[in-house]
Amino acid sequence: RPEGVHYHSIIGEVYGKGEDGDDGVVPYHSAHQDGVDSEILVPAGHTSVHQHPRAVLEVWRILLEHLREVQGPTAEPLTPPPLELLDGGHSATAKPGFVKH
Repeated sequence: RPEGVHYHSIIGEVYGKGEDGDDGVVPYHSAHQDGVDSEILVPAGHTSVHQHPRAVLEVWRILLEHLREVQGPTAEPLTPPPLELLDGGHSATAKPGFVKH
């Protein structure tokens, strides 16, 4: 992969089988990529994984990680919103914005 390009995987897994599981459509072994910067399994199906609170928080985490890389160590620390702000996977009802420490 090109230098400076980061890869992250957020993989749905509905049956609790981990690496032997799938998201109802794509098996884990097809979704998994070696060499990614991070990978999480989210207990959600193929069409809903992007709405699951864990997936939303992981996207926040990844974006904050890259923001810190761009801004450097002097940037004000930011964290994703608490999980309680995410309404059962319906991120449209989550309060937008950063939570500052």
